[in-house]
Amino acid sequence: MKKQVLSFVLLMAIFILGFLGARAQTPTYFCELRNDSLTSANSYEFDIYLLRTGTNVFEYSSGQYGIVLNSAIKAGTVTAKLVAANGLAYANYNAAILAGTTLLTDLPANNQPNTITFATATNVIKISGKTPAAGCFISNTGTGTRVARIRLETTTSFLQAQPNPAWSFTVNPYNTTISAYIAGINNVVIASGTFTTANLFNPLLNGSLTAYNVTGGGSYCQGGTGLPVGTDGSQVPGVKYLLYKGATPQGTWVPGTNFALTFGNQLAETYTVKAHRTATYMYADMTGSAILTESTPVTPTFAALGPYCVGATPGTLSLTSTNGITGTWDPATISTAVAGPTDYTFTPDAGQCATTAIMSVVVNAVVTPAFDALGPYCVGATPGTLSLTSTNGITGTWDPATITTAASGSTDYTFTPDAGQCATTAIMSVVVNAVVTPAFDALGPYCVGATPGTLSLTSTNGITGTWSPASISTATSGSTDYTFTPGYGQCATTAIMSVVVDPLPGAAGTITGPSPVIQGQTGVIFSVSAITNATGYNWSLPTGASITAGANTNSITVSFSGTAVSGIITVTGTNPCGSGTVSADFSLTVNPSVPVILNVDGTIFTNECYNATQTIIVANSGSFIVKPGAGATMIAGQNIVYKPGTTVELNGYMHGYISLTDHCGAKSATIVTAVAGEDPLPMISQKSSFRIYPNPTAGNFTLEHTGGSQNGTIKVAIYGTHGEKVMTRELTSEKKYEFSIFEFPAGLYFVKVVAGEEAETLKLIKTN
Repeated sequence: MKKQVLSFVLLMAIFILGFLGARAQTPTYFCELRNDSLTSANSYEFDIYLLRTGTNVFEYSSGQYGIVLNSAIKAGTVTAKLVAANGLAYANYNAAILAGTTLLTDLPANNQPNTITFATATNVIKISGKTPAAGCFISNTGTGTRVARIRLETTTSFLQAQPNPAWSFTVNPYNTTISAYIAGINNVVIASGTFTTANLFNPLLNGSLTAYNVTGGGSYCQGGTGLPVGTDGSQVPGVKYLLYKGATPQGTWVPGTNFALTFGNQLAETYTVKAHRTATYMYADMTGSAILTESTPVTPTFAALGPYCVGATPGTLSLTSTNGITGTWDPATISTAVAGPTDYTFTPDAGQCATTAIMSVVVNAVVTPAFDALGPYCVGATPGTLSLTSTNGITGTWDPATITTAASGSTDYTFTPDAGQCATTAIMSVVVNAVVTPAFDALGPYCVGATPGTLSLTSTNGITGTWSPASISTATSGSTDYTFTPGYGQCATTAIMSVVVDPLPGAAGTITGPSPVIQGQTGVIFSVSAITNATGYNWSLPTGASITAGANTNSITVSFSGTAVSGIITVTGTNPCGSGTVSADFSLTVNPSVPVILNVDGTIFTNECYNATQTIIVANSGSFIVKPGAGATMIAGQNIVYKPGTTVELNGYMHGYISLTDHCGAKSATIVTAVAGEDPLPMISQKSSFRIYPNPTAGNFTLEHTGGSQNGTIKVAIYGTHGEKVMTRELTSEKKYEFSIFEFPAGLYFVKVVAGEEAETLKLIKTN
């Protein structure tokens, strides 16, 4: 009995120790369903995984798995199958797994499940496996060890509902139970709740695909990244979407999100989108398309601004171009603080196909108009014109508009630039000077030939200029006006300086007076024509002659002493400048005292004077003839006796008177006598074959033969009043002859004409 009790105690101890050991070595695990998909309209698959979660080795023995499904998916007859490694499913284990064929599982053949059914009444998939002699080890990495891949099939197609697979650990009639070898003993491992289906797609079986609208489209700017294309919605789970460019797929499938999708920016083309439910092999085109075009960028245009002047108020940079582009400027506003061009850059707002634009705004410096100075002017001068354009190109107007020179002084003329020019006003001060008369110290008078003073080129009141003539000449006498012309730019009139050059006296003319005179004679007058420019006369007389009246004049009264002698009388004109040319010598004969009784005989051809203190007897010796043009004067103190031989021919004269004081003085010429071989002047004919005209004449006259034919040479001689021969000519036999006596002094002349046997004397009067 003791022995039996001891054996029982020993067995209990072994059992307890074994039980405690087994409990200490029980592994933990995690059950998970993954990788589900609708492989066809009537086929739904998923995997069963075990993952060791503890540190204890998990030696898998076998397992039965209960998976509850949504009854709403059922249509037709539903069966569950194990998927073979080659992708072919067997009807079930009962239909037999051919030798050498393995299921789609990570378990060795001896651990693979051997039965699978679908309980239609409870909608549970029932999977169980055999207990092998030795098990495999469950992985503790990744998703663990795949136990099996299950396929659920229906004879028609699943209804449109989600399968909602769920683990059954406690739900009857078929719950999940896992067995493991613990210390070599096959034990059931219960780990309720360590399971998940979170990584299932759980697709809507045979659900329809919603046709969402394709979004996007429009135009983007050339060179841009394009525009986004998408859909306005998307489905989950198990639906993905693919973008098509024309007929060409773009990129990869994009899973639905239950919200709008985007495929990112696309370039110009027409785009469509297809949806695909992977689990059900369904495809659908999304509604519409997105048409993208590429636009050429627009260059914003603006009305030009400026140019402005420094400091001016500028215009505003418009934020909208004239072709409708909106944007911003940099700098934002125009500055006119400094001169020069500035580029203002317009950047279009986002979303507009437009380039940047640059507006160059010029700010010009403010210019002071410049002008060539006008003036100074003289009062009354014609002024210059105020230019309406400055030398630096500024146009405008003046106030006053024109320069006046009516009065002297300085006047400011203000130039106002025309609008739109960067310029200030300008002032031109124009000076009008009073007109000055240049003043000079008088020069002269000078004498001919004297060295004159210099004409000053600067007046005593400061005016400079030039003279015309430039220097004083004393070469000739007279008064010469020298004109001073002020230099340019001086308000001065011309000035005239009259410079007198006094001449030397002119040449003395012929002295007139009696000759001969007698010693002791008084009151004898000698004279000369007034000498030009003479202020005095210097007479030279023979010895014994003295001036008793008229000294230093052109007519002197002379007395002759009883010892006076014959000689020469001369006279020169004098003035402060000197003496003129001396006269021709006047030969004076001084005869002894006048005889008491004088006999006068002979022939005279000039004027002669005879005197005696008592008696003159004319033609005492036979004859006394006075020829035409001659004259005889007889002056006696008591008697004049004319005897029968006294003859006065035509145009001659004779005069006699009694005087105790008058005397003949010097004779003007000697009695003319015939020269050897020359006939004396014939008498003036009463009837002539020749005539002269015009008569009197101022210079020219014609000698005309009025008689019959005349051949041979005609001799013509012209005599002066005193019988002196002044011209001779030998003429041919023409009827008329021209003579010129312009140079002869005025007076009476005798023209003697000898033509063959015929001789005549014609009287000719020469006028001034």
